[in-house]
Amino acid sequence: MPTTAQLTAFAAACDASETATVALLAGHHRVVNGPQPPPFSSCGYAEEAEARRQREEDARPWLAEPELDWSEQQRRDEEEADCQRWVRDVEDHLDELQDDNEQAQHPGPPAGAGDGTDGVLAVRLRAARGQ
Repeated sequence: MPTTAQLTAFAAACDASETATVALLAGHHRVVNGPQPPPFSSCGYAEEAEARRQREEDARPWLAEPELDWSEQQRRDEEEADCQRWVRDVEDHLDELQDDNEQAQHPGPPAGAGDGTDGVLAVRLRAARGQ
């Protein structure tokens, strides 16, 4: 890479005009120092990210969700609510099955056993039957 002094000497040897010499030195300065960084802005990063997201979205239109009219959006919302209800019902049913399975594997004492109420329950059952 030539130095500024070498470029100035080259421009003089070529009998370049002052405008050409200034342009040559300005180009040399840009090459040596790189481009000027953009001024810092607190929103600059967010704006750049949004612009990048928009470019990517424009490049892949099949990923964008289509705009729905009011009735289509209502139908989609209802379908989503139905699906969520179905998921809750299935989860509840699975919980019940799991509880039943656990009770079958580890049965507890019968209701009223050992707490002194088994005799009272038998008396009430006989009274209800008319015995």
